[in-house]
Amino acid sequence: MKKIIPLVLVGILVLSGLGASGGTMSENENLISETIVFSQPFVSEEEDYASIESIENVSISEEAEGLAKKYLDDNIVTDKHIIDAQHIALATIERVDVLVSWNFQQIVNLNKIHAFNAINLKAGYPILEIRSPREILNEEEI
Repeated sequence: MKKIIPLVLVGILVLSGLGASGGTMSENENLISETIVFSQPFVSEEEDYASIESIENVSISEEAEGLAKKYLDDNIVTDKHIIDAQHIALATIERVDVLVSWNFQQIVNLNKIHAFNAINLKAGYPILEIRSPREILNEEEI
């Protein structure tokens, strides 16, 4: 089973039919808790929506926080987008097959994808495939 993960913007839960993720923020700290849900996508032809099956939860770890900090230190993302960096770090550490996002400014951006993967390779992790939902699903399914 391939792991596919979409991302959320701060405070907004996004269900793109490929999985879901959510995070909570505190005024005093960057991130209190984070849960990422991986699932194999299933698109219903009758209802024209996607349902989530085979759910796997992953929580933020010190390893993921450390990798996200490397993205910040290298100025790939700013502190304002720490959750995006943490999502990418979690996906990298969990070795997901494809990270799927509608966030074209911070994530699905060729220069940033190359920069994230440069850090990943330096840290001993594999390259992370980052794509938009349109690259994963057929046009009729979106």
